[in-house]
Amino acid sequence: MVWAVAVGAVGLWTARHRDERRALLVSAFTALLISPISWSHHWVWCVPLIAFLVAEGRPRTAAALALVFTARSLWLVPHAGDLDLQLPLWQQPLASPYALVGLAVVALQAGVVVANSQLSARSSSASMIR
Repeated sequence: MVWAVAVGAVGLWTARHRDERRALLVSAFTALLISPISWSHHWVWCVPLIAFLVAEGRPRTAAALALVFTARSLWLVPHAGDLDLQLPLWQQPLASPYALVGLAVVALQAGVVVANSQLSARSSSASMIR
């Protein structure tokens, strides 16, 4: 629960500081990450993310994400009964690639917000010195 609160706070803070398109995607992935149940078909937000990346001129990243979302690697690990609850650490990325992509989206956008705020703080302090 603590992780869900942390991810929710970071995601919503990040969305507040991004343009509308990025804020929508960050909010969607944040909601999926903090939800107690996010089944594979809930991750349809990968489609707008892939479209956004193509529109931004990042076709390789879009293709890599399309591969992640269509590979269905979660079926490569044991999943009958409760076996998926007892996976070794090395199998976790195969079992939850969508969540890892969602975390990457939120973290990368949060990093951009932090970097932009540091740059603006430096430029404003530099202009005060002059």
